[in-house]
Amino acid sequence: MKKIIFAGLLVALFVMPVFAGISISPFGGYTTVSMANLNHRLDFLRSTVFTDPDLIDIKTNYFTNAWFAGLDAGCLLVPGFSVGLRSEYISAGGVISAKDKTNDAKLNSGINASLIPIMAGLSYLYGFETSPFSVGADLYAGWGLGNGEFFLKMTDKNELFFEAYNVPMNGGGFVLDSDIKCAYALGETLSFDFAFGYRHAKIDKLYVVKDATFMNPNWAKGKEAKTSDGKSLSADFSGLTLRLGAKINF
Repeated sequence: MKKIIFAGLLVALFVMPVFAGISISPFGGYTTVSMANLNHRLDFLRSTVFTDPDLIDIKTNYFTNAWFAGLDAGCLLVPGFSVGLRSEYISAGGVISAKDKTNDAKLNSGINASLIPIMAGLSYLYGFETSPFSVGADLYAGWGLGNGEFFLKMTDKNELFFEAYNVPMNGGGFVLDSDIKCAYALGETLSFDFAFGYRHAKIDKLYVVKDATFMNPNWAKGKEAKTSDGKSLSADFSGLTLRLGAKINF
């Protein structure tokens, strides 16, 4: 699957310069995520790390949403249809925080996760003759490069002293972006668009980047990351997307 995806990306790279109508489109937005597996790990951290009776104000912020930013580069094939490449950066996190009532020290533990999809795809835009508005749709597919870490950080009340531990992990998986959009043109070279869609982006397996067997005997460097009872860890960035962007035509 990965070979097919990257072959398609290479073909797109060579084909794009042949056609006129090159454009670039920076964008950013908000997405929901489906991190049930990692949210369960947050519950586990709370039930094991935050058991000291001196800890107060214990709060859990689960994975529910994420922000993203990216860039499309495309070229016009025929009026209305274009082909191009898309790359994004998606960032999400979940954290548990608490305070020690004896000295006001702070304890934070949780998970940071990010995904960089690299995709190729098609875009369609239908313009109205007497209006600057147009409507369309996008469909991109490719491979996502995932990174993340489990972390534990302890600081004094003034945050001058701290002690921190982290376990970096990575993985990859198939990504599919689809959306419908509405655009407004300010002229032939510049337009703005708003899009609503859905992203499928699940990483079924995560791998440990550096040895952390002192925290979990299953977390040896280069091995698949599993829970203490042998279950696989996964990260699911799938969800609904809202996107704002600009398109510059050359």
